[in-house]
Amino acid sequence: MRQDITQNPNCVYNAFILNYSPKFPLTELTMQFLSYPQPDKNLYETDYDAWLAAQINGLQQGDIAALDIPHLIEELEGLSKSNERELESYLIRLLAHLLKWEYQPSMRSGSWEASITNSRDRIERLLDDQKSLRSRVGEFLPNAYKSAIKWATKETKLRTDLFPPSCPYSVEQLLDESWLPLG
Repeated sequence: MRQDITQNPNCVYNAFILNYSPKFPLTELTMQFLSYPQPDKNLYETDYDAWLAAQINGLQQGDIAALDIPHLIEELEGLSKSNERELESYLIRLLAHLLKWEYQPSMRSGSWEASITNSRDRIERLLDDQKSLRSRVGEFLPNAYKSAIKWATKETKLRTDLFPPSCPYSVEQLLDESWLPLG
């Protein structure tokens, strides 16, 4: 007879259920997967590279019992957030330089133009690698624009209220390598 996994203290289920998200229903297959004994969690805390190698090996071998599911979930969520932060960082830099380009035309330099080009290149590379982020660029604009205004204000010494309250540039303009604002 099958053991009730909720009573098994050595199963992944008990750690997983504490962080369970209703987006993903618990199917019978998921319950079987979660009933495997947990691997040594101390490895994650003491030797991250060894833990990572063990997780890769477990995945390659299809050895579910070797996987540290809670930490794998944490790492994958962290990777997703890292990609989002990277995109937002490049957007801030791009927007700040576009604002400076537009609002201080007499100060334009090759350095500003190079920074704009480099930011666009980095964004394109990231979006090519992380295709799902492409449709979400607009979602990051409001916060990136607020930060870009702070940056542009510090560097230009212009008043914050001289800049539009919301981003005046479309996603298409931001990603168009030949577009620069008039000013």
